[in-house]
Amino acid sequence: MKNDVKNAIIAGTGFYVPPRVVDNRALVEEYGIDTSHDWIVSRTGIRDVSGADVRDAMARHRRIRLVASASRHGGKVKARVEPELLGPDDPLAGVTDLQNALYLQTDLLGEIGIVQRSGDLTQTAYALLTDLARISQRQAEH
Repeated sequence: MKNDVKNAIIAGTGFYVPPRVVDNRALVEEYGIDTSHDWIVSRTGIRDVSGADVRDAMARHRRIRLVASASRHGGKVKARVEPELLGPDDPLAGVTDLQNALYLQTDLLGEIGIVQRSGDLTQTAYALLTDLARISQRQAEH
């Protein structure tokens, strides 16, 4: 038993502390990001998802996850947050417990994903918002 893992490699580690807190004022003034809720087209929580819904999904080898998605239509961003029934091949179906995942559809790399294995809401929201703001700023500069 004590030699079950014969080879283990630490491929890499990382840690990042953002240099500053970006508040709503900075998002609007510095990055031009709309911080109102007007751009959210649809928002539905999990309140209406019953235990029977979850059991039915599991019996069909599917999972129900609360999914936030956004897409650009012309110059506007449309977003929605709602429960989705996901098949076993969907990467979000495997997200469990305190995990969070972000999947981006890109022009050059196709779909890329980032999974936070255990975090709280503050870590997740701050990290993702900071990263997306920096991406937006860099796109505006080029």
